[in-house]
Amino acid sequence: MEKNKWNSTYWNDIDKYNNRNLRGLKEYLLINKDHLSSYIREIKAVPNKTIKEIIEGVAANLLTATQKKVLSKFLIRRKKRLDSIVKRYVNGLST
Repeated sequence: MEKNKWNSTYWNDIDKYNNRNLRGLKEYLLINKDHLSSYIREIKAVPNKTIKEIIEGVAANLLTATQKKVLSKFLIRRKKRLDSIVKRYVNGLST
């Protein structure tokens, strides 16, 4: 059984899986929240169809059809929740 499935809420908490945080990153992001917000809007504006097409274009020897399907679902789901995930991270609300 997988430790944390791709659709687990575990992935909504950046602090749980990102052990390479740069010192001062959260503070920097808070100070530059306008830039951060614009990047989030740009990412969220990428059509789901584009994400799927890019992943489908990955060579078959790199990702299986199943992996491509899971990756597409994961990225689309993350895109949808990106603003709340980043907000929780920056504001230290990760659990």
